[in-house]
Amino acid sequence: MHLKPVIPGSKFNRWTVLREAPRANPKCPRYFCRCDCGTERIVAWGAIKLGRSKSCGCLRNEKTVERSTLHAHAKRDNVTSTYRAWRNMLNRCYVGTNESYYRYGGRGITVCDRWRASFAAFHADMGSSPGNGFSLDRRDNDKGYCKENCRWVSSAEQARNKSTNVIIEYDGERKPLVDWAISSGITYSAIVQRIYAGWSIHDALTRPTRITSRSK
Repeated sequence: MHLKPVIPGSKFNRWTVLREAPRANPKCPRYFCRCDCGTERIVAWGAIKLGRSKSCGCLRNEKTVERSTLHAHAKRDNVTSTYRAWRNMLNRCYVGTNESYYRYGGRGITVCDRWRASFAAFHADMGSSPGNGFSLDRRDNDKGYCKENCRWVSSAEQARNKSTNVIIEYDGERKPLVDWAISSGITYSAIVQRIYAGWSIHDALTRPTRITSRSK
């Protein structure tokens, strides 16, 4: 039976057919193919058709990296902050029952296909979290999660980037409340509580926190 030639440009997994190659066996067609990674190779049509050959080998290598990377970050008794940041990012954007969904997925914030499909890809682009107190932040809060729009930031830096950030003017200077907390040495929460309690901005930012001690 004569097999109908495969049309150049046809896509099979990661292989794209370029043109027919010389046959070693008249009954076994072969094709010059290009892998998504750029590698070109002659591949037997039977291997392509039956799914025995899906790529030049890069797909298998990537899956190996994925498994080893995931294992290092998602052990049952030790889940890293980097892996938690990835999972939380996905949950905020795609799990409707997540408490933060309405501020992310609910308003159209998405995760790029590369990160959504692979923790290893996310880790390759962003690296590990710098440490405790750091979180994944978007430079532009109206855009989604991708390498170009994301960075690791400290809690203070992320507070500055929030749409709900409070700007305080005091002594002729305007800056975010989180920055006043840093410069004054008074905690962010203490300043907020003072302002809600009716304190003046001057007192909220300058009066030292009361420290009580018991005499022995």
